[in-house]
Amino acid sequence: MAVSEYLSDQTVFLQLESREKVGALREMLAAVSTAGAFAESEVSAFLDQFMEREKLGSTGIGRGMAIPHIKSDKIEADPTVAIGVSEAGIEFSSIDGEPVHTLFMILSPTERAAQHLEILKGISALARDRDFCRLVRRMNTAEDIRLLIRDLEEGNDG
Repeated sequence: MAVSEYLSDQTVFLQLESREKVGALREMLAAVSTAGAFAESEVSAFLDQFMEREKLGSTGIGRGMAIPHIKSDKIEADPTVAIGVSEAGIEFSSIDGEPVHTLFMILSPTERAAQHLEILKGISALARDRDFCRLVRRMNTAEDIRLLIRDLEEGNDG
């Protein structure tokens, strides 16, 4: 299943303001909550879970990208995927030491581990695409980002 199928205008954020990991994750979680993916009361618990995951190793994979991801029993529907873009960059303890400009966030139900891995695989393919890493920061609308991702996914399938 394609990453683009999990994105909507409500889960694409063009101007993340925070320049540090915790703040950026909190900012995205609050926005995804507002979009109805989960209750606002869950934001702190999910933030804690993301930070516990980060203790295992940074999800900052290099090339200005990070893919923080968790599985939780508190997610009852399909996985939620969000993408945030930061012009200034976010300190994320990335493997290459560079700031993160594109942040993919994945929240999946615990029982959907295979689906979670497929989403990670799809995002990893995007991250390896130099065009994506360069172009995503130039997009002006959520729809532009979703179409870019969809077009690259279709190109990778063919």
